Amino acid sequence: MPLGNAEAAEFFRRARVVDAHALHDRYDHAPCLVEGTLKHQSESCDRKIRAGATGAVHCGERKWLFACDTGDELFTPRAPR
Repeated sequence: MPLGNAEAAEFFRRARVVDAHALHDRYDHAPCLVEGTLKHQSESCDRKIRAGATGAVHCGERKWLFACDTGDELFTPRAPR
């Protein structure tokens, strides 16, 4: 199920920034992901959100890793609109 812009924004509102060690040790790596773009301080950045409730934002050379412990309903399949 693809996440729309609203669901992606909600994921990043709920998620917290984590380091690579925490991401590796505490969260499942799910190969399924959705990609898109977002604006950060007027800069266009690439975003990825994985089915395991983890994500990343790349803005030029900068990269932030995210994990969300409270967003299960964002990844629950729902009927098509």
